[in-house]
Amino acid sequence: MEFADVIRLIGRRWIVVVLVTLLGGVAGFAGAILLTPSYESEVNLLFDRETPAEAGGASQDLLQRMPTFAALTTTATVLDPVAERVSYPGGVRALREKVTAVAPDSTLLLRITVTDPEPARAARLADAVAGSYAEAVRDDFGAGAQGDRVVVTTVQPGTIPAEPAWPSVPLFVAAGAVAGLVIVVLVLLTVTTVRRTRPE
Repeated sequence: MEFADVIRLIGRRWIVVVLVTLLGGVAGFAGAILLTPSYESEVNLLFDRETPAEAGGASQDLLQRMPTFAALTTTATVLDPVAERVSYPGGVRALREKVTAVAPDSTLLLRITVTDPEPARAARLADAVAGSYAEAVRDDFGAGAQGDRVVVTTVQPGTIPAEPAWPSVPLFVAAGAVAGLVIVVLVLLTVTTVRRTRPE
């Protein structure tokens, strides 16, 4: 069957095609609504030296250490106090799976993101992790190569997200509609082919 035949087939059965496509979109919407949403709240931390440095040497040293600072975010030193303070379900292991940290290239920023089914709790946890991280830097991680200290400042606190990061309702609706369209076209093609090849 050629492409033109497929187009003519869809044209003859356009009502069925439209209905099944709409049903696919409705199914995608229902799936998105039934799934447990995940909300993300983000905190940005800025790193600097406690004492001014000469000719930007300290800044370069900090830039080189930023990937390490990011990796330290999910250590027990940072997350244990948070998990205990908020009595997080599943403890520090479960909390570790909800926390990510990245240091954008060529910046002294650390971006901490916390995911949670409740938007308000996501924001509270993000702020709590940032606070615990700042304490850990002050007490454990913050010694510089020349004895000076690293200072961490919150430049963007956690905010309550208005929309879930996952699932995306528009994406699920579109995927459901496309799936419905593909299925109905395949069924129509199969039925038409069988009818044409059936001996009379």
